[in-house]
Amino acid sequence: MTILIILATKPETALEKDIKGHFDPISLKFRGLPKALLPISGDSTLTRLYKTLGAYFKKVYLITNAHKYKTYERWAHDLQLSSDAVLNNGNGPLETVNYRADIEHVIRARKIQEPVFIVEENQMAVPADLESMVQIIKNRDQNVLFCETVTDDDSYKVLNVRNFCLDTETNQLVDIQPPESCHKDSSLSQVNGCASGYFFTEEGIRTLIQQSSGSKDGASSMEEILGDFRKLHRHLKVTVQTVYNPLVGWRCEGLGFNEYFNLWYNAPIDKPKEYLDLFDPISVRTNARVGLMGNPSDGYFGKTLSLSIENFWATVHLLPKSSYEPFAHGIEICFNPLCDPVAFESLQSLTRICDTNGYQGVYQLLLATCKVFWTYCKRNRISLPTKAGFRIIYETNIPRQVGLSGSSAIITSLFKALMKYYNVEGIIPRAVQPSLILSVERDELGLMAGLQDRVVQIYGGLVNMDFNQEYMTLNGHGIYESLPISLLPPNLYLAYVNKPKSSGTTHNLVKARWDSGDVEVIEAMRTFASYVEQAKKALEEGKLTKLPALMTSNFQLRRKIFGDAALGAENLRMVEIAERHGFAAKFAGSGGAIVMLYKKCTKDPGGELAAVAKLREALQAEDFVFCKVIPSEGQVV
Repeated sequence: MTILIILATKPETALEKDIKGHFDPISLKFRGLPKALLPISGDSTLTRLYKTLGAYFKKVYLITNAHKYKTYERWAHDLQLSSDAVLNNGNGPLETVNYRADIEHVIRARKIQEPVFIVEENQMAVPADLESMVQIIKNRDQNVLFCETVTDDDSYKVLNVRNFCLDTETNQLVDIQPPESCHKDSSLSQVNGCASGYFFTEEGIRTLIQQSSGSKDGASSMEEILGDFRKLHRHLKVTVQTVYNPLVGWRCEGLGFNEYFNLWYNAPIDKPKEYLDLFDPISVRTNARVGLMGNPSDGYFGKTLSLSIENFWATVHLLPKSSYEPFAHGIEICFNPLCDPVAFESLQSLTRICDTNGYQGVYQLLLATCKVFWTYCKRNRISLPTKAGFRIIYETNIPRQVGLSGSSAIITSLFKALMKYYNVEGIIPRAVQPSLILSVERDELGLMAGLQDRVVQIYGGLVNMDFNQEYMTLNGHGIYESLPISLLPPNLYLAYVNKPKSSGTTHNLVKARWDSGDVEVIEAMRTFASYVEQAKKALEEGKLTKLPALMTSNFQLRRKIFGDAALGAENLRMVEIAERHGFAAKFAGSGGAIVMLYKKCTKDPGGELAAVAKLREALQAEDFVFCKVIPSEGQVV
């Protein structure tokens, strides 16, 4: 089979330099891209070339210089080329181009012994024309030269196919059996053109390498690889095939940015395509959650009882791309100005935002989620069909860093949206999904987290979770049971701090003690699990008066194990205010929010209204936020 070699070692073009001289919002998105990677009617010339020709070749290699290597490496990754597909010739942007040396580099570095087809990175025609090139060289035992020209009738492109061999003595191109009707006096002025590709047999490439080794001069163009292009026209009969292709002008070295954007950016290169399977926008909403009992034992093979709530949520939208816009098949993340700000009023504003929200936003969560989803599908041989590209848009109103599962809500929303987009909702088991979502933060990003949040956000509603170690080791997930929210007390309340800290740090010391086999921590996690068993039984039997004491015990045990310094003064103050006003309270998550239940919830409903009013006033007086919990219905299994 034939090898495709793409030469991308030329220095910066006039277009690339011109783009760097523009600083308007439109030109900035093209900054740093080689000309071959600039979009024309959706795809770049190089991408269109590879998508059309790549499947016909055993291997595809691209050689470039050190200046553009990382850019082309990213392009190769995007198209899932092999890791050795891009070669670096080590040259800087100002060094002289030597195509002969570049070809020799690829041949020797990749130990190529098969026939090769060589093209420049900016070579592109309509797919039918490129495929006709492949058909011409298929099973061919002679070298072939392809040439683009402009004819007198202003047709955009002419494909010239010529047979040739190399005369090793003269280093000139020699015709094989030149026809009698050859026009010996024809000149380049009559047939203007440029070489667009070469096919070499095994013998032809060996000859080229030999000539390259003995030559002191390089070849800075496709024509110079084989000698004088004018002599080629004088000695060879040209077989002509006219096809539509507006890209002769694209080869113009003097092309500037304004001409590119006005004439080429949306140029109708291809016929209308139907290969993009467009879809309706996909929107997935995931609610925040509160831990009612047992947390934080979910990270320690314990048990938890959790509730998703309607008060706050995160939403992810997948919006389809148009067939003809740039990067039409790709995935684009649209930054949310609140979650991932990229524009600031001033340096002072930037600094205050960093002080308030830190440096880590949502962007990393989205990247890691996509990676985990794709990796799982690949490992489990789940086919992900090629469809239209899409934009990821995200938004959330879940308070930051108060332990209400804001991060996992965004991850869960995107994971569900991807499952829906690729139609694998029924293929990835529901019980497995929380573990995959957990791995986004724990394994990919190195953050402390447990399964509780992810389970309740996948199942929704009120969920009882048993993370029995033996069962999880055997099955890869816990035992999850959805309970009717009608079992809950009529009123639950939530309070959280206004200036929170990261919710992923308070577990660290306890986790280290757990890992070292600390008896106190291990026993505490068993006790947390027993609280869940008692709470579940109380709910099912309608004995709601037992819940306040269990919530208080859950909090006290957590305080004993973690210590006041880890829990934080503001969190302890919220619990203290709640207790003083007749409410049982415990942490809703890892810190920053508490969930509360009136201790006389079934005995004194009238008194509860007055107690809530006083509780609200007391919390708000110290700048805490107070609200009534709105339980979320669970999903139907």
